[in-house]
Parts: sequence; C-alpha cells; structure tokens
Amino acid sequence: MRPTEQWRNQDLAREYTDKATKPDINWYEYEVNLPNFLSLIPKGAKNILDFGCGPGDVTEIIAREFPNSTIEGCDASEAMLDLAKKKLAAVDFYMWDGTDPMPKNDGRYDCVVSKLTVHFVEDLGLLAKQIHAVLEAGGSFVFSVPHPMRSVREIGDRSYWDQAEYDEEIGKYGITAVFIHRSIQDYFLSFSKAGFVLTGLSEPAISPEQIQKHNVDPGYASIPRRLNWRFEKEQ
Repeated sequence: MRPTEQWRNQDLAREYTDKATKPDINWYEYEVNLPNFLSLIPKGAKNILDFGCGPGDVTEIIAREFPNSTIEGCDASEAMLDLAKKKLAAVDFYMWDGTDPMPKNDGRYDCVVSKLTVHFVEDLGLLAKQIHAVLEAGGSFVFSVPHPMRSVREIGDRSYWDQAEYDEEIGKYGITAVFIHRSIQDYFLSFSKAGFVLTGLSEPAISPEQIQKHNVDPGYASIPRRLNWRFEKEQ
C-alpha cells in the first residue's frame, strides 16, 4: 500500500487514535518533540492550516496555543477527518492531500503546519509548490519528520541520499506503517526550489531528566528522532 493511502483505512485510523495520540503513552512526541515543533510557529500567525491533521489531536493543541487565530485542518483520509470532526466540531476540516490543487479557492494562510505527515508524501517537490501556492507572501511552513539519521538505518543497503520506502512500527503500539526516507539535502532543495527560505531548523533532544524518568537507553537518546523545519515563502 502506498504511504499516503494506508491512512485511509478506518481500522488503522482508529487504532492510531487510540494508541498514538495519548500523552501518557507517546511521551516522546508530547514531552520532547511537540514543544519544539510549536516553538517554530510564528507567534503572530492568524490563519493556520494543520496539514495532515489526522484525528485532530495536534489541531486541538494548536487551537489552544493560538486562541485568537483561525485554525483549519486537512487530511487525505476521510477516516481521519471523521474522527477530527467529532473531536473539534468548531474547526473547519476538509479533504486535501497536498499534491492536488487546493479545493478551497479562498484558502490563503500565513502559516501551514504539519506534524509527521510530509514523510508520507511521495512527490515532495509537488507538495512544496502546492504549499507555496496557499501561503501568503512571508507565510511559513512548519513541519516535523523522522530524522534521516534514524531512518537511514531502516533502508538496508540503499544509499543515505536515496529516497526509499521502509516499514516501521509507530512507537511501541503494534502499528506498522510505510515511511519514506529522504536526506536532509532533499528536504532543503525541494522547498528552496519552490521559492522558500529556510528560517528555522531543530533536532529536539531527550533531556537527562527525561532519560531517567522514562528509563531511556542513553545510546538511543544520543541520536535525534525528529527533524523540525520552518520555511518562509519569499516576499
């Protein structure tokens, strides 16, 4: 199954929601990655789109962090959107995979965010162009992906610079999905060619306190799990 299509499965959508969106279970995302990810969103953002919103768990957090902003969400999975709409009835959710033209002709945002979705999109260059089209001049695209230093371990004999699919369990929840490995260079070039300037880059680290609290192997914690980006559309 293609990386994007797998999330259209209702059973997978429900299982992911039940197991991977709970802060007490998925401590790394909520304690380590999410605060870092949120810090890259421009404080003055007023119209924010959560691209690849899934069941709306991050959308809800962004709405809470930006109470005076208009928040919308989109996803390529109707199953995920159904869950998001039940969770956040006041938020406008719609279907969009980021490669087809934007279904909302009036959709113009000063920030698009995407937590752990971009690495499922097969044509990164096309996604970059579509995101560029829906942003205002000076708008930002903030997204989080698995760090290539980790994903390169999953692609066997393939080169680090190859785009390659691999199967991996999400956390330790018994949920397996197909991911796409890309080099840091691939991410940077795809967005710079589409008219973006890199304005933020971070590799959130697990703190010594979190290592002790969650009994994490120090060797495991020595390599970043996520790579968080902020690109700005040129004025």
